[in-house]
Amino acid sequence: MSNQQRTMKANNNSLVITSLPIPYQSGLICTWDFFFYDDARKYHILDWLKANGCNAIVVLLENLDPNNRFTIFKDKFGGKIDRAKRDMVVSWAKTIHDNGGIFVPCIHSDANSAIVKAYNQHMTAMSIYGDMLEPFVDGWIFALEGNETQMFTREEQEGAVNYLRDSVTDKPVGSHGRWNDRCPRNVDFWALEMPWSPLEGDSHSSLEVVNYTKNSIEKAKVPMWVLEDCWNPVEQVCRDHAQAVSGVPMVVGVGAPIS
Repeated sequence: MSNQQRTMKANNNSLVITSLPIPYQSGLICTWDFFFYDDARKYHILDWLKANGCNAIVVLLENLDPNNRFTIFKDKFGGKIDRAKRDMVVSWAKTIHDNGGIFVPCIHSDANSAIVKAYNQHMTAMSIYGDMLEPFVDGWIFALEGNETQMFTREEQEGAVNYLRDSVTDKPVGSHGRWNDRCPRNVDFWALEMPWSPLEGDSHSSLEVVNYTKNSIEKAKVPMWVLEDCWNPVEQVCRDHAQAVSGVPMVVGVGAPIS
């Protein structure tokens, strides 16, 4: 596998655009949980993203949260495979890819911290995911909130990222969260979260989003996908954030429609 920097990008080097929250009935559902949902909600997510000018989707592959539990493994991470779930994941990934969508799976949720301690098991699982999905993937996110205190050390994250880049994929490898001194230094991009809850995002200004993004880029020195700042995709303020930050150098993607 090539170790040169690989950058998340859409066709013609245009912006990668998605939304994690998706309006559904009287509330919201989230693309992180895509594979947990029934087909009706999956189709709804993809239709809404397309209708709102988004070209990408971020999904969790492994989630230990009991409220939206999903895994393709029957017994342990990297263990026996539930073939029906595996085939379902591959089928949807292929559908998204074949219809021109940018498909970005995330390996870990913030409920999975114990998994990485079993290093060989962890590598086995990542190799299985690579064999399954590499033809349909445009980039990988190692972990949702991978740099939280209870998750992984910087060294653990960097080891996993190196393994992905050396042995699993030729696509860009990133991780997700607020940039701090626990973040891995060897990622190709960072899926950036703002320093506030996204539920409070529409009470923050576009200038705040731009300034935090610029500061994170200065520290990280890697491209940023500003993925999580506002949990209100139908309101203009969320889209204004995305529009404003899209012009910042080294921003390769945003987390809300821009029109």
